[in-house]
Amino acid sequence: MWDWNNDYLIYLSVDVNKWKEKLWRFDPCKFKWMWFDEPDLDNNTTAIAIYAKDFPSSIKKDLKKEELLK
Repeated sequence: MWDWNNDYLIYLSVDVNKWKEKLWRFDPCKFKWMWFDEPDLDNNTTAIAIYAKDFPSSIKKDLKKEELLK
């Protein structure tokens, strides 16, 4: 069970497929994240959730450089 007690949920609009590829490189025991595939959309990935407590600084830097989708 994850410890989520800060009452924050942050949504960013980015290229989820690009970020899914980046996140695959991290050991899931050290960095918790999950993707969501939509069965009614040919099982395409439509969202990624990240538990930010253990968020690697290298990913934070990449995300700050990301051009957010509008």
